[in-house]
Amino acid sequence: MGSRVYRLEHRPLYQQMRADPRLVQCLVRQLLEAVQILSEHRIVHADIKPDNILLRPWQAPAVDNAAVSRSEKALLHVQLIDFGSAIVSELHRYPANQGRGGGGGGGTPEYTPPEALVPSTPPPPSQASSSRLVVSGVDTAHSSSPSFDVWSVGAVFLELLCGFPLWFGYRSRIEVAGKEYWVKNGGPFTTKHRNPASIQQRQLEIAANLEGAIRKYPGMLHDWPPQITASALDLLSQLLDPNPQTRVSPQEALSHPFCSW
Repeated sequence: MGSRVYRLEHRPLYQQMRADPRLVQCLVRQLLEAVQILSEHRIVHADIKPDNILLRPWQAPAVDNAAVSRSEKALLHVQLIDFGSAIVSELHRYPANQGRGGGGGGGTPEYTPPEALVPSTPPPPSQASSSRLVVSGVDTAHSSSPSFDVWSVGAVFLELLCGFPLWFGYRSRIEVAGKEYWVKNGGPFTTKHRNPASIQQRQLEIAANLEGAIRKYPGMLHDWPPQITASALDLLSQLLDPNPQTRVSPQEALSHPFCSW
């Protein structure tokens, strides 16, 4: 019996990003700027992923204004949406719907940092009264730092560079510039039944060999100049540092050459 094969299409915006790395630099920079602004208010979005990112093209202002910031002159305008999982880290206060399957720190496992992923099983009776909350495989005790959102930005960046969804678990074929690519084992963080512990293991494996993992997919690195590719991989390795203590901060990431074009 033959297996099911999916055909994935790279839409026009993605094709433009392949041809012009500045679009990706613009997207990553503005996501990091958003994380920086949230961190200044001690807020963690906790569910940054492609579904929660809105993009629109930059439109020139009616009147030329020299005071317009670089972000306002960006090639793309980026907006984060869906704060249903957001956390106020200063107070360690969680939304009222947390624990009832309605978000509140639940996040999306494939975009959640490894330190916050826990097995989605009930705690033993001895820990039932623990103040730590476990929701949808995400440990909220590790969700109150900007490093959580920094990893998620890195995961979105990884997905862009791969040109394939992190979570998609089916054999697929993708046509790029007349050439057909086959993806046989799904996305980088694909695991059976989306088990958080298995996703965590995949994250650590991918982080240890980012370039090798990315080049298995028909992504942008095949088309970008070597210097930009090296800069992108260097930033990505800092965003996807498995250790939250040494993971790059939003401020540090924004000063990286990849974000400073």
